[in-house]
Amino acid sequence: LKRGFESVDLNTRYCSVNIDLDEDTSYRLNAMVDFGNISYDDESAEIRRDIRESNSREVEATIGKGSSLPEIKVRISFGSLKLF
Repeated sequence: LKRGFESVDLNTRYCSVNIDLDEDTSYRLNAMVDFGNISYDDESAEIRRDIRESNSREVEATIGKGSSLPEIKVRISFGSLKLF
């Protein structure tokens, strides 16, 4: 995704999602994955919620700095999410 995108809203099943972001892109992450994993740059993240259960994970975080950041909202069943 190019810096300056407005939002992403994905809801998918039985596949994984890889999102390639421009370097130093700031955004809000709202993700829930059942039977998969979530990978993102958690070193620069302000994590508000990270719930791991036996078969699911839910993450709400802000990656980078700024106000009025774009949101990446993803719901996946039987797949993983990777933001890089």
